[in-house]
Amino acid sequence: MSNNLTAAQLPDLAPPTFLKHLATRPYSECPTLTQLHTDQMVNGDESTFEQTWLTEPEKLQLKQYGFDKRRREWLSGRICAKKAAMQYLARATTAPLAALDLSIQSDQSGRPYLISHNPQIAIGELDISISHSHDMAVGIAGSNYCGVDLQYLNNTLFKVKNRYCSDFESLILDELPADELLSLGLLWVAKEAVRKCLSSIRLIGFREMELIGVAEKDGIYTLLLSSALSGISISNVASIEVVAHTVGDYALGLCSIAKEKIHA
Repeated sequence: MSNNLTAAQLPDLAPPTFLKHLATRPYSECPTLTQLHTDQMVNGDESTFEQTWLTEPEKLQLKQYGFDKRRREWLSGRICAKKAAMQYLARATTAPLAALDLSIQSDQSGRPYLISHNPQIAIGELDISISHSHDMAVGIAGSNYCGVDLQYLNNTLFKVKNRYCSDFESLILDELPADELLSLGLLWVAKEAVRKCLSSIRLIGFREMELIGVAEKDGIYTLLLSSALSGISISNVASIEVVAHTVGDYALGLCSIAKEKIHA
């Protein structure tokens, strides 16, 4: 890859099969998704990425990270979320969109949110979510509450299995046409995606969420988790749906819930 790679030339690695599946959903339920390889921050000129994608407050935040790996994760995650937000906003506006028109900040819980610096661009209640794992990053944007998670499939998932997977859930996962490592990865990203989606209400524990159903079609996995959560009421929803997919050695999961359905 050329050292002259610019931010505008970054290839989007979001899996086409997954994007095609998301596009079948109603407009209001279809978030946009962008995925990047964090090494693209190394092969290009990091200062170019900063100048193209980060506002001054974001540059100051980036400087707080001393380790190169953490800097690349943070930067690539922000780029993914901004690209996803710009793609989503472009559906509803003819106003020119630039990365510096938007800033991403985090609330006290760490949940990211958008700020518009351009009076022509109304972001409304646009929600975003960011994830990174190993050497990949992903970001989504949508009008619903959104949660996305990316997980590198390695043996750590076995080591911490008891923290997020019950014996009952293991039996359900056996129904999937996937080996144990992939099945555990899918469960992990499903629960993380739901946690992020609902984090504006409260942070949910892994074992509070219970897998109640799974399905697979054409490489797209659907995981259903019980909506019975203490302190959170989701109107007319018996289960929380997460759609998931595999991207090489990664599992990718996405959750989207209409804001008007959620009550604390």
